[in-house]
Order: sequence, then structure tokens, then C-alpha cells
Amino acid sequence: MHYLNQKSQNLRAKAEAALQATKGSAGEVTSEDYRQLLHELQVHQIELELQNEELRNSQNALEESRTRYMQLYHNAPVGYVVLNRVGIIKQANATFAEMVGKEGAAGAITGKPFVDFLVVDDQRIFLARLKSFFKSPAEKQIEVRIGADTATRLIVSLAATQLQRLENASQQREDEIFVIVSDITERRQLEKQQQRLQAQVNQLAKAESLGRMAGAIAHNFNNMLAVVLGNLEILSDTIVDGQEAKCLRDSVQAAWKASELSRAMLTYLGNSSGEKKTLDLARLCARQVTWLMRTKPEHIATIADLPEEGPVVLSSHEAVEQILSSLLVNAWEAIGEEAGTVRVSVYAVGPGKIAGRHRYPLDWRPREPSYACIEVTDDGCGIAQNDMEKLFDPFFTTKFTGRGMGLSVVLGIVRAHDGVVVVSSRKGSGTTLRVYLPEHAVAGGVRRLPFRCLEDNDQDCR
Repeated sequence: MHYLNQKSQNLRAKAEAALQATKGSAGEVTSEDYRQLLHELQVHQIELELQNEELRNSQNALEESRTRYMQLYHNAPVGYVVLNRVGIIKQANATFAEMVGKEGAAGAITGKPFVDFLVVDDQRIFLARLKSFFKSPAEKQIEVRIGADTATRLIVSLAATQLQRLENASQQREDEIFVIVSDITERRQLEKQQQRLQAQVNQLAKAESLGRMAGAIAHNFNNMLAVVLGNLEILSDTIVDGQEAKCLRDSVQAAWKASELSRAMLTYLGNSSGEKKTLDLARLCARQVTWLMRTKPEHIATIADLPEEGPVVLSSHEAVEQILSSLLVNAWEAIGEEAGTVRVSVYAVGPGKIAGRHRYPLDWRPREPSYACIEVTDDGCGIAQNDMEKLFDPFFTTKFTGRGMGLSVVLGIVRAHDGVVVVSSRKGSGTTLRVYLPEHAVAGGVRRLPFRCLEDNDQDCR
């Protein structure tokens, strides 16, 4: 540009000198001089036109470059925000506008406090660390949550750098910082999922180790109990009266209880006893509920919603009766001394309907086309979230009464049948336990009639 101006000035000076010479001595200026001057003017005109074309091309290239830059700036995979010292947004890109629910309105964010877009609990954290951002932004990073709506809330990482003055690239602008806002929601969710999976792996490893130890102990315990019971029975034939006989009977009774506990441990480990055969689950549960109602607390209503027949499972009477008995006793104890209601249902579902956060065993996967479900619901005290993972541990109980083996035995039976238990509960709002056993296919299929309600005094439980 400087060269162009200098050349124009030289040409103008030359033209003016030629004009003065013409006025002073017109006769001395020849036509050749005019032709030379006109030629130079024409050449200069062409040069100016070429230079103008180059300028236009340069300007167009700059505009295209600026447009591409703005597209990259606004459509970057991270948010860009310029903040002043008090946290006011001076500039933001379209990505950040989309993050805060202002899609297509990046300009509307300018002038607003950055904390207005943060979760209330995180606003204090950001304001407390804002000054340190300006002091040494390259060393600082903050994780905060954006968005008031829980469903659309994002976890973001804030990293900052100070802006440079355009007129002096080595001089920093101390009144503004450039903040990069990166969405790390998915990464944090994956980390939490990995932690949950690791916890499940640890729990499975613990269960396997405890299972091996408990199995060995239970088998050896049973062998020793067999010897004790055999000797006690021999003694009972020789001692029939007196205090010694009473002590002997107490010893036999205690030994049998210990044997029952040992069998319960083996059942928990999946060594279910009883011969498996095809059973009509609804009919068997109807008989069992009627029998158990004789021992239920009077202040608790028990309602059974059962079909006339089916679904059919491949199991033993002892296993199904143990499942239903443990679930009902657990429900009655959860209600406690207050009046309440327990409901029992039996139905069949596909594997896609077996849903729930708390499923046991943890490594269970559906393998059958249909499952029979025994569902028991109570309106009792519910289960605390901290106790949910320990619910099926042997001898775990939150109640004063009970051995803590009921649900453990249920899980063992379910494990032996390749089934699953699903627990739904909220503290103070009751609990629902669903036991799913593989449905057994029979010739001609299973006929399922509409549900009917068996009240406490209903004797029609064939």
C-alpha cells in the first residue's frame, strides 16, 4: 500500500511538471511527450485495477476465513465463554448456549452472570474460586453442574486462560478470562457405572468365597450332628424317666434345630432338597396361604390374588412352600404391631418384564421364554437403601425376632432353579418381593383364568 501511494505521488508530480512545461512553452511539448504521458497513465490505471482486484480477493479470503473461524468457534464440541472479574459473561459461543438451554440465542447470554446457569449448590463453589481463576488460570480447573432441570443437567469441567491484548501479544488482559466449558456428564456416568460394576464383582467374589467356606462347614457340621443324634437316640432308649431323660430330650431337640440350620445354609448355597416335578404354582400357593393364615397376626389382613390354575413350574413342594412361607413371614414382621395388609399374587411374565434395580443373584441373566412369579407386597416399614445389598446375607436381620435366614433360603432355592428375586422398596412405604422361576412347558400349554380374590375366611382353596 505504501508503494502504491508513493508511485501515485511520483506520477502526479510528473504529470504536474509536464503540465507546467506545456503552459510555459507550448511549442516545446511534442506529441511524443503527450503519447508517453498517456501511456504511463494507462499503465498506472491498469496497475491500480490489478491492485484493486488483489485487494478484493484478499478481502474475500479474509471474510471466508472469518466465517470459517466463527463456524468453528460457535460449533466447537466444547463451550467457549469470556468472563470478566465479577463473573459476567462478555461473550459465548453457540455450544455453550445449547448447554444452558438457549439454543440459537448465544447473544442473549451476553451480560448475564455465569452463576445464573449453575445448579444452586454449585454457585457458591464457582464464586469462591473465581478470583483464583484470574490469578493463575492455567493451573485451575473446576467441576460444576449446569441446568436447573435434573433430567437435562450436565456436569462440566471449566478450564481457563487469560486473553492477550491485540496490540501487544505479550501483554495479558487482566480484566477478562477465556473459559473452556467441557461436558463430562457421560464420563462421570461411566465412572459411576464402573464403580457399581466393580462393587458387584467384589460382592460376587465375596459370596463365592463365603459360599465355599460355608458349604464345607455345613457338610462337616451335618456329619458331626449325625453322630451326635445317633448317640442321643441310643441313650434315649436306656433313659426314659427322670431329670436325665428331660435333659436328653432337650439335647435331641437342640440337635435337630442345629440340623435344620445346617440344611438352611446348604439351601442358601443352592443345594435345594426335594424331588423336582411339575407343579401348578397357583394351586400349591393357594393351599399354602390357607395353611399359613392360621398362624398370621390377627391385625394384618392377607389377600391372595391367584388364578384358578397355572403357571406350571418344575420344582418341589418343599421348595415352593419354603419360598412362600419365608416371604409371608417377612412381610408380616415388616408390618409389626400396626394394622396392615399383605397381598400375594401369582402370574406368568416374559423375560423382558423382569425389571428392577435390585435383582438377585447379581449375575442372573434370563434364559427361558417365560417365568412364573410369586409376588408378595406389604405396606410395612420398608427397607433402607443401605440395607438393600445385605438383605439376602445369611443371618442379616433388622428385626428383634427371627434368625435372619428366611430370605437367604429363598435366594438359595431361586438360585438352584436358575431364577431371580427382585426387590422394590422405599423406607416407610412398604416392600414388594417378586420371585421368578422358569415356567415349565406342558403338553397343550397352560390355561390361565382371570384372577380371583381369596379373603382370610375363604375356604375355597383347592
